[in-house]
Amino acid sequence: MAIISGAAHTLAEAWDNLDGDRRRQLLNMIGDQAEHVSELLGDLARGLPPGVRYELDSLTEAHSQDAPR
Repeated sequence: MAIISGAAHTLAEAWDNLDGDRRRQLLNMIGDQAEHVSELLGDLARGLPPGVRYELDSLTEAHSQDAPR
């Protein structure tokens, strides 16, 4: 949550001083981190230990990238 809060605060306080690329980076960071927090909360709601689903998804993604195309 600290990353989300920090990026949002930076955008709010320095919007006019940031170029478009930096604004997009911060907005993407907020979106990515919010998605991660949402996944963690979903895992907790389903009773899985935090991070288990994330690790499983990471392994699945790594395996799919190694598979022949």
